[in-house]
Amino acid sequence: MTKRSLLLIAWLCLACADVTHVLLTHAHRDHVGGLGFLPNAKVLGLAEEQPNLDEHANGRRIDQAIVDGEVLTFGEHEVRVFSMPGHTPGSAAFLVGGALVLGDNALLTGDGTLAPVPERNSEDPAGVVTSLVRLEDRLVSDDLEVRWIVPAHSGGVEGRKALTDYAEHQRAARLR
Repeated sequence: MTKRSLLLIAWLCLACADVTHVLLTHAHRDHVGGLGFLPNAKVLGLAEEQPNLDEHANGRRIDQAIVDGEVLTFGEHEVRVFSMPGHTPGSAAFLVGGALVLGDNALLTGDGTLAPVPERNSEDPAGVVTSLVRLEDRLVSDDLEVRWIVPAHSGGVEGRKALTDYAEHQRAARLR
């Protein structure tokens, strides 16, 4: 959990003890290092991510394994789960309230286009590309509205166009 995440919790006027759930996009140290500050939070993540959590979160466990395609309900909010293997084996993305939370599965460039994280930062760079294209396909086939794309480290962009353009570019590159 980043300093920015903890500041967001404070801004929302929540005490760390009031946070009840954490959804893991993946379990690298910069995303889970602050879990110790959330003693009452139930950790939800793809089971494949437990080894990274073991390594980076001082013994925290996934309390509830979630699966691709699952829809979680928190009060009146629904969260759709997407498995995104590549950056890590158990990377995930979440669609909640029209916001597509990508974690480290992609970055936004300075011109607002979507790009995969640098290859040196992913366990399976080709898997990242495949997962992003597959995600776009699923959003279209399931007719899911994306109002914002939100990667972890590079801000957000309105709409789904950045992901659509990325997927189209990858498909065209495969045909060459």
